Amino acid sequence: MVAGLAVGIALVVLFSAYKIPIRVDSAQVTMITLERTVCFGTCPAYSVVIFGNGTVTYEGFAFVAVTGTQTHQISKDKVEELVKAFYEAEYFSLEDRYEEPVSDLPSTTTSITAAGLTKSVYRYGSGPEKLVELENKIDALSGVDRWVKTEEGVPVDFAIHYAYGYGGTFELDTASNSFTAATCDDPPRQHATLILSDQELQTIWQSVQENDFFSLPDFIEECPSLANCVGIMPENHSTLRITADGRTNEVEFRQNYELNHDEGEGSDFGKFKKVIAAIESVLSSHDLPQSGCYYL
Repeated sequence: MVAGLAVGIALVVLFSAYKIPIRVDSAQVTMITLERTVCFGTCPAYSVVIFGNGTVTYEGFAFVAVTGTQTHQISKDKVEELVKAFYEAEYFSLEDRYEEPVSDLPSTTTSITAAGLTKSVYRYGSGPEKLVELENKIDALSGVDRWVKTEEGVPVDFAIHYAYGYGGTFELDTASNSFTAATCDDPPRQHATLILSDQELQTIWQSVQENDFFSLPDFIEECPSLANCVGIMPENHSTLRITADGRTNEVEFRQNYELNHDEGEGSDFGKFKKVIAAIESVLSSHDLPQSGCYYL
């Protein structure tokens, strides 16, 4: 009896330590949650609670189509698909927190409660690709897009080409769903497939509109006074080309421009930096190739 009791206690402790490592039936799941926070740009902030019976409760906070609380019902099949998605993402073996030492990015927290136990994961900035995919799947299967997305959708021809770093080290091309990075090694470039979600494209598109990107000029001119010119080498040089609604604007930026022009938040350069911040906040949530190049 004592031995049996000891084994039983050991199994309970093991189960608790790993936070639901054993596959559970969807009937045992009492709650799935997702919460997204604001960022430096216009990242949608809202929370979603999905109960085991299919009831979904949404609360919109900022930069969403609908603020406040909304409730609707999803099918049992979708609840089961969500539970399956947690296991496909190996959710129960993930770390509890993923954080980057940077500011002004959005955070996302997910959780699942089953058989009386809860596992949650907090992500600020980058994290495992499978975690990001799970977060997007919760959005899709919970059916909250109607409340998150603003009435004005992303144009069908919306495309972003963003090359940045020292000599164009990194390159994003949404038209080809690709991201590449110079490696300074063999092979010379690493390639990755990158498909941005509707929500991520919406985040960038909102920033493009709010900061009137199509009226922005280039930022590549030399400093106003060569006698007092401040410069660094190598210089971070980027090019951002955006197409939408039949229009295209390409803006080039040199780091030395920023060092020699004191332009505030409301200036053209301040607006450009906000668009860049929106793009980089989206990229930070993906596990992308690194360059492996070093500069002095």
